[in-house]
Amino acid sequence: MVSLSILYYAYLVLLFLFFIFSFFVLYHLIRFGGLYIGSLVMVAVYIFISVMILSISFNSISKVDWQEPMVINYTLP
Repeated sequence: MVSLSILYYAYLVLLFLFFIFSFFVLYHLIRFGGLYIGSLVMVAVYIFISVMILSISFNSISKVDWQEPMVINYTLP
C-alpha cells in the first residue's frame, strides 16, 4: 500500500511553487507599481490573503496521520 505522505510531498512542492510565484508577483508590484499607496495596499492585501490561506491549509493538514495507508476501492462495473 502507498502511504498518504505522497500527497504531503505533492503539497510541499506546490507550496514551494506558490512561494516562488509570490516572490515574482510581489517584486513586480513593487518594482513596476512604484511606491504608491495603491500598490502598497495591493501588496498588503496579497500578503494578508496568502497568510490566511496558508494558515488554514496548515491547520487542516496538521490533523492528518501521514503514515496511514492510502486505500482506493475501485471496482469495475
